[in-house]
Amino acid sequence: MAWDSNNKTCPCIKTPYAISIFTAATYGDCSSLSKKLSLYPLNSLPQTDDSGYSPLHFAAQFDRADCLGLLLDRFSGSRPGGVVVADFNESGCTPLHRAAFSGALSCVKMLVEAGADVLMNDQSFPGEGNAFHKSVKGGRWLVLGWLFEHVMATGGTEALGEVFSSEDEKGRSLVQFTAEQCSQSSEEQSGSDRFEGIAGGKGDASKCKAVVDKYLEVCLGEARFEDIAMAKKALAKKALAKKALAKKEKKEEDELCEENCDCLGTGTGRGGSTRTWERRFGAIFGFDTD
Repeated sequence: MAWDSNNKTCPCIKTPYAISIFTAATYGDCSSLSKKLSLYPLNSLPQTDDSGYSPLHFAAQFDRADCLGLLLDRFSGSRPGGVVVADFNESGCTPLHRAAFSGALSCVKMLVEAGADVLMNDQSFPGEGNAFHKSVKGGRWLVLGWLFEHVMATGGTEALGEVFSSEDEKGRSLVQFTAEQCSQSSEEQSGSDRFEGIAGGKGDASKCKAVVDKYLEVCLGEARFEDIAMAKKALAKKALAKKALAKKEKKEEDELCEENCDCLGTGTGRGGSTRTWERRFGAIFGFDTD
């Protein structure tokens, strides 16, 4: 029994369970999904909908772990190397990107353990980066914390350094991206609110920042990550240089002011200092003020 090609334009959120593996994956109808996968030859099933999303994208985004497991078992061998978990849709988004943003922690774990690349950038929303950036964008601190723990467990602090060295499509590091998210208004951060039920609450950029800071300190504590420490020192040095420049400019301004002041230090300058006024006054009346 082959899949009816006329149905390939139908799989979308509103399509009844009876004719869509996509809708079954979205709503967690594992029974219907299993039946469809068993009835039709794998190569006859539509693997993406009209927008380029696979059933894995829907199952992952809505945290349908049972359906995702079923799909991974069925589809993982359908392409060379079993790279289905890393597949982009037509816009450039992977199932892991969707799950990280919505806060679908159980599906994030399944995808990563199945081989999804945590450092692969989302190209559907320029500038939203990899799974770490996406979890920060959604305010999903639990997902973010698990991703860090996974990286530490599998690659140690060296792999952690790669996370902090990675950049989104706009060249922003995770630290920079997180800081920008924290500076946004609550309205700007509300884009992920529709996934509250999946994540177990509203997103919180400040909690994500606390997680990022925690693991950044782990990096800074390692000698091999001197480049990160040096970057912080460079910023501190730049701030000191700026302060020194401001002090120098103030001194030059005061000296210019003194030169332009009349005998009472209130001439064309911006107002002489008290000391300047005393010196001028003393000169007029012939006594030493120093």
